[in-house]
Amino acid sequence: MLSVVRGVPLDEDSCKKLYTLALEWRFSFRARIDEFLLVRPELRRLDRAKIIEEMKELPADPRIKEWLQVSNERIRDFKEGCSALIYGLPTAAGFHFMRLCERALRELYAKIAGEEPEKKTWGEILDKLEEYYKNKRKPEILYLLSYLRNMRNKIMHPEGFLSQEEAETLSFYTMDVIRSLKDLLGEVEQKSVKPGQ
Repeated sequence: MLSVVRGVPLDEDSCKKLYTLALEWRFSFRARIDEFLLVRPELRRLDRAKIIEEMKELPADPRIKEWLQVSNERIRDFKEGCSALIYGLPTAAGFHFMRLCERALRELYAKIAGEEPEKKTWGEILDKLEEYYKNKRKPEILYLLSYLRNMRNKIMHPEGFLSQEEAETLSFYTMDVIRSLKDLLGEVEQKSVKPGQ
């Protein structure tokens, strides 16, 4: 993959270095802004220092960290969601966390159905997964995603906004979705490996 800056092609390593440097600049810029903020948005349930640490290092839970590291888009949504929480933009944070949940939902569907969900909606995917688990023990992730579907519908409407507390709660649910997904996919993979292999 090549990108171009001022007509000069860049290799993948150079693109990654530029991206990393841009993130560092952004963190230092935000730190500088923090020095001059007179009114700091108040977090309700989360620890500001912990969120900032997780934005830099990603969450300590290896399941979450591994899942996020699969793509830059996942990492970006996680970091942008955390950043929006810190700066008092709860609805924006909600959008980013919902995107992570939808990515998890689509990944689960692809693994269970054996096909990409392509243009299927959140509801259509959930319906298919519910049908798949109709005569089986329903995994926790489906309960979480069903609940979050209602919250997603709320913030998709122009009149819908999240409070700071709702957005922070959504961040907890998002981490639960990722952990549940990793656990469930691990179980699915164990079942697909035949004994003696």
